[in-house]
Amino acid sequence: MTRQVLVAGGALLGAGLLLCAVGVHASDTPWPEASGSQANTSNSAAATVVTPITLADALQRSLEQNPQLAIYASEVQASIAEVAQTKRYRNPELSLEIENVAGSGDFSGTDAAEITLQLSQQLEWHDKRRQRIASSELRRQGAELDDRIARAALLATTKQRFYDLLAAQQRLALANNQADHADRLLATVEERIAAGKVADIERLRFEPLRLEAQLHREQADLELTGARLALAALWGGQTADLLEADGSLEQLPELPDWADITALSEHSPRLSRQTIETDRAAQEFRRQQVERYPDLALNIGGRRFEETGDQALIAGLSISLPVFDRNRDAIAAARARDAGARSALRAARLQTETDLRQLWQTLQAAHAEATLLETRLLPIAQTRFDAVVYGYRAGKYDALDLLAAEQALYSSRQRHIDTLQTFHRILADLEEMLGRGIDKS
Repeated sequence: MTRQVLVAGGALLGAGLLLCAVGVHASDTPWPEASGSQANTSNSAAATVVTPITLADALQRSLEQNPQLAIYASEVQASIAEVAQTKRYRNPELSLEIENVAGSGDFSGTDAAEITLQLSQQLEWHDKRRQRIASSELRRQGAELDDRIARAALLATTKQRFYDLLAAQQRLALANNQADHADRLLATVEERIAAGKVADIERLRFEPLRLEAQLHREQADLELTGARLALAALWGGQTADLLEADGSLEQLPELPDWADITALSEHSPRLSRQTIETDRAAQEFRRQQVERYPDLALNIGGRRFEETGDQALIAGLSISLPVFDRNRDAIAAARARDAGARSALRAARLQTETDLRQLWQTLQAAHAEATLLETRLLPIAQTRFDAVVYGYRAGKYDALDLLAAEQALYSSRQRHIDTLQTFHRILADLEEMLGRGIDKS
């Protein structure tokens, strides 16, 4: 559709609606106000009962019913059981040995047998057990932090999809208003044609405008359906669920200062996870260092001599000799991984600061743009449109001026919705990185 058709259509829209308005209230304008967060649904869905849902409800459903979280919860339970297993001492060994039997001569029977019953226990030196337990504890902490990271990511995604649904509802409201304008415009044109004020060709000029508005409304309705399904999918909702976001897209939270963001970043999930990995690498290095020391095996038992009926106590110690393997290569590998983990922690800290600063600057820009649109640009566009309508009635403006003012107002409202949606999505990303909400209120 060319710009000329849109301009002409908008002009006739303004003129037709003004004619209708003069017969009712002289102060009415041809652009009805769009609803804030309550969108008109399509005719087929109008009779269907929708389910209002708040952001708190959506977050609670995701945490309780999202199947992905069960994976991390199971891993946490497994790591707790591994810690308990690591704390257990090694089992002793019981051995039975019979000598001097089934031989020849005096040893053909069992009269000269020597029976030895012995109990052996391996003893770990140099805090090997404590080092092993410490490594297991760090694995448990890593599993718990992975669960925390997964929850933060799920909450961020839920917030983004909730505000996507709010934005889709508002876009559908605007599209419905635009379609209603097009319908009234065409009706006005047909009335003017019937009255002989304009030629029949005018209908062909404005019918495409009506079809375009209907297509826009259908696209907005499809976007709303997709937003509903995307949100419900986080807790396994049915495809037939009709959710209606109960909230305010225009309500912007009070943001903390950058210094507060920097302080919170030190405890962010990303840095905490890398810190645990660094601690694990250091702990593994310490564990490999003590593994070079051999363990002792304590043996104690008794021996019976069948020939004389005498009994004797047996005790002994055994130790492996570190002749061929002193664990040097394993220690070198652990040392290299320890150094690499420390470097990774420094890199993660720098990357986190960079990512947070970029998100923060984008968030501040979106906040400023949304505030400017709401407090200045939208009121100016509305005032200008009202002035053009008044001037058009007085014959000071033509149809082109009316359409330009109308398009400026519609574009400003659409831009406002887009900016608010962007703000809330970036805020959710920022809170995911920090692992907590930052709304000061």
